[in-house]
Amino acid sequence: MKTLYIWGTGNDATRLTREYPILAIYARNFVDSVKGAKDMFFRGKRVVSPDCIIWDNCFVIIATRKYFIEIASYLDRKGLKREVDYCGYEGAYYRWMYAFQDSESIKRMIILEENLRVESLYH
Repeated sequence: MKTLYIWGTGNDATRLTREYPILAIYARNFVDSVKGAKDMFFRGKRVVSPDCIIWDNCFVIIATRKYFIEIASYLDRKGLKREVDYCGYEGAYYRWMYAFQDSESIKRMIILEENLRVESLYH
């Protein structure tokens, strides 16, 4: 199974993780290029510098429109392929699920996602 990273901690990342909280749960870390990010947390996960990540067998959701081109270029240089290993945040939930080839993992994620959505309706 690929490791999920979400790049960004601003408004777009907030919207994405509010709409699909399961992404924040499954993300290993959030990634941000901001200096001092090493002491930050976002949605309960440590924010790490892109220099700290080994970019093998991972899937990255770029959760910022403002810096998408810059980040995509960085990921291209690291050998990642657009729409296979990374994507923008629009439609990211479904692209991320497609990156998983294990259907049992997908079924468990869908059940967890539905439980989270129902729970959020009552809180």
